[in-house]
Amino acid sequence: MHVKHQKQAFTLIEILIATTIFAMLAVMASQVQINISKMGRKIEIQEYISGEADIAINRIVREVERGTVDYEEYFSRLVLADLNYGQNYGAYGATFYDPGTDGPISGLEGGDGICCDTGCGTEFFFTETSCDDMDIDTYDSDTGTHPYDGVGVEDYNAFCENEGDCDSLERGFQDELYLINGSGTRKVVFALENKEGGSEYAISMVVMEGIDVDGDNISDYWRCSSDYTCTGVSDEGYAIPNPDDLTNESMYDDDFEPITPNSMNVLSMAFVIAPFEDPYRSFAETSQSVQQHPSVTVMIDFTAGESSTAGLLGENWVVSLQQKAAAIVFGEVPSEYKGSWRWE
Repeated sequence: MHVKHQKQAFTLIEILIATTIFAMLAVMASQVQINISKMGRKIEIQEYISGEADIAINRIVREVERGTVDYEEYFSRLVLADLNYGQNYGAYGATFYDPGTDGPISGLEGGDGICCDTGCGTEFFFTETSCDDMDIDTYDSDTGTHPYDGVGVEDYNAFCENEGDCDSLERGFQDELYLINGSGTRKVVFALENKEGGSEYAISMVVMEGIDVDGDNISDYWRCSSDYTCTGVSDEGYAIPNPDDLTNESMYDDDFEPITPNSMNVLSMAFVIAPFEDPYRSFAETSQSVQQHPSVTVMIDFTAGESSTAGLLGENWVVSLQQKAAAIVFGEVPSEYKGSWRWE
């Protein structure tokens, strides 16, 4: 007896079903592979941004730790409302001095300098050869309080003058950081700079150097360091940072130079300055909020720029960093005021 085996072929419907299932599995596998690739790319970008964020905030912290808070710059920009950087150097320090009752410079209340008991000379100090004694009432004296008469010191500081809430904690929150070295010869400014006129920002900085015009080893005026090309001009004709550079459409031109890469976007940056007064100038002010060593708390939120996240879907992620740094300068930064005295 012979047994016959009949072979059956796949029907067209079965082939179509199998092909469809295979295609679906292939698409799913391909999508999984794409998602894995995108996730890997996203992790790479996150690690890169986190690393660059650490570099940026550590650079700012190092600058704080090699200098101190530039109270003169904050006073010039916030109280005197000067739009330019590096101006009015010494005006803040002058607020701590009682000008006395007279002085060699005419037309100024209180004057400037010391008079002889027989009269005033034409220089900052008495020049009478027959002077036997000095008129103590004309002395300029450091009172250690701002203002110099010590009245209402809670309404006066480097960030505010007689506006009713000068001692508010909000005064210490600043969006730009001004630093100076202990010898008063180097200033550093950190600020946010708009990138290409869009909605993204970078952290930028500029360095200024002091100019001593009278040979007393105290900076009188300021200009940009030779490492920077600045387009602003001071009243004395020196090249200074142009504030407009922070908002124009080119990040890599002049003045401020970015310290964060173009692939990074800085969402926000704030500096908490403490105290509100230079404690080494305000030695006679008794407030505990003043009598503390200068420090800066740096708070920055970073994310990836649009150029580096193109094609990557999902929620926006943010790297938030915060560090506190104490100034290395333990003492008064030397300064003298070359403008008109502000005493009332």
